Amino acid sequence: MSEQNRGSRGSRGSRRNPPIIGFAGYSGSGKTTLATEVVARLERKGLRVAVAKHDGHGHYKEAEGTDSCAYRAAGAASVTVITAGGLVIYYRKSAPTLEDWVKRMEAEDEPYDLLVVEGFKGSDHPKIAVARLEEDLAVLDELGPGLLAVACSEAVRYRIPAHIRALNVNDPDEVARFVLAAVVPPLDGRLE
Repeated sequence: MSEQNRGSRGSRGSRRNPPIIGFAGYSGSGKTTLATEVVARLERKGLRVAVAKHDGHGHYKEAEGTDSCAYRAAGAASVTVITAGGLVIYYRKSAPTLEDWVKRMEAEDEPYDLLVVEGFKGSDHPKIAVARLEEDLAVLDELGPGLLAVACSEAVRYRIPAHIRALNVNDPDEVARFVLAAVVPPLDGRLE
């Protein structure tokens, strides 16, 4: 899969092959805050958005004492919790990859218009770096190919290389407009 091409506005792409945009940065830089605000704006515009968050530090834990946690502890290969509002699915898989998730999202019955990825700094999908503080800018050296822009504070904006688009980290409307223009192909006239 050429993830670089997936985010290209020129490749119209079908909803079965949705574009990807990533948000990358250090812990505490504001990735989740910014990404959730952008997702909310895109959903209000009528896009169907799926999100994957990388847990590179192993922080995510299911609530102890839940039935689903008991099934996981028993060794179930997959546990699904079905509620009135949706599904929560856990798959036991050794070395899961971003590619695994993308394939699963592409196979969904109700296709997505955009895949948002938080983390996965070294992957080659199109991404926006998030940097509020000067020390956050070191992430630019860790990113794989695909850096489209840096969402940053005014305090560090002057440090962004001229060839990289600088966005206001405190303006999720600006970032959402950038995502629409940079990676989301026109969809049924909904974004006009």
